[in-house]
Amino acid sequence: MAHSLHMKVVAEGIEADAQEAFLQFRGCDFAQGFYYGRSMSGEKFLDVCRSNQVPGSIGSIS
Repeated sequence: MAHSLHMKVVAEGIEADAQEAFLQFRGCDFAQGFYYGRSMSGEKFLDVCRSNQVPGSIGSIS
């Protein structure tokens, strides 16, 4: 329905590559979840950003 309204689709809660593959097959544009990156404290996030190794918490799957 979102695509028929010219909107992008974001799936949340992806935890496995099978879920990502399922959504990719069905045309989902983006996904987020533990599959891409675990939750972390603000301090840890800043450390990761400073190291330029930010995990992909939102992945383009189209």
